[in-house]
Amino acid sequence: MTPPTSRRLPFWRTVIDAHVETIGLFPLLARVAWPWLAVLMLVMSALYWLLWPLEQAIVANGGTGSYAMLILPTFVPLMIGAFVAVPWHRALLKGEAISSMTGLRLMPIALRYFGWTSFFAMFLMGPLIAGYVYADISASFAGAISADIDSPSTGGPSTDGTAASLVGGSAPWLDGPAMIVGIMLTIFGPLALCMFIPTRLTLMLPAIAVGAAEPDPSAIWKATRGNFWRLYLGGLLALLIPVTLMLFQTAVEAPPATRGAFIASSIMTDMILFLAGMVEVTFLSIAYQRLVLDPGLPETKPAQWPLATTDKFP
Repeated sequence: MTPPTSRRLPFWRTVIDAHVETIGLFPLLARVAWPWLAVLMLVMSALYWLLWPLEQAIVANGGTGSYAMLILPTFVPLMIGAFVAVPWHRALLKGEAISSMTGLRLMPIALRYFGWTSFFAMFLMGPLIAGYVYADISASFAGAISADIDSPSTGGPSTDGTAASLVGGSAPWLDGPAMIVGIMLTIFGPLALCMFIPTRLTLMLPAIAVGAAEPDPSAIWKATRGNFWRLYLGGLLALLIPVTLMLFQTAVEAPPATRGAFIASSIMTDMILFLAGMVEVTFLSIAYQRLVLDPGLPETKPAQWPLATTDKFP
């Protein structure tokens, strides 16, 4: 791959195009994806059914949950989703006719694609695992404080509200605007730092999917020079609709009290994340077109690519 000329990705146009094109071609995406969604639902339902007793036991002992619930719901959907993402990239970038079986026909490419997505996911797993460890240590610490306060040697439980503010209550820094500020600081601070390398290399994914001969990471790195924040924030905005759906789901659902409710809630979340992944695939396809395949394209001119003529699709 010849190293392309570095240029700027048109930010808002790319984000808007990713949503418009995904919604406009959703019937095609649904026809390709539904068998893989069915496989995902069956596999994940079995995993959640097996993990439910373990989760209950860990939470009852003051933990936040098992690492299996952190790792398996990340990498299993990535593997299954690769068999949809690869055909979807090819339809968007090459105008290729695709079906639900295209992913199987392109299995070597799909497995390579999964390998790269797993590599990128590992940059997020570190902070998430650290968060799990921190939450478990905090829960253990809070439990120790509670036991000490309630101990007869300390004169019995406190009645001045101090214990309630330390144990079992909501910490003031997790309420209202403070939580929003914390999330924003995380997004623009440690999360951005962790995601710098995978974001700069993320256009390797469409390059692999379209069958580029020996995609060169150094060429992708050069093509994305000066575009980290455009790709990083654009990728986050591509998740805006699915994340809104997840927040709505969280708001209307009660904490699952049964195994069936736990499975149903988790599967709904997985389906929303699958939708998010397809919008992200569209976003990466457009970015790949504009930064790598056609680096001389003026920023004021819409991209000319197969997606512009939907009559190429069956």
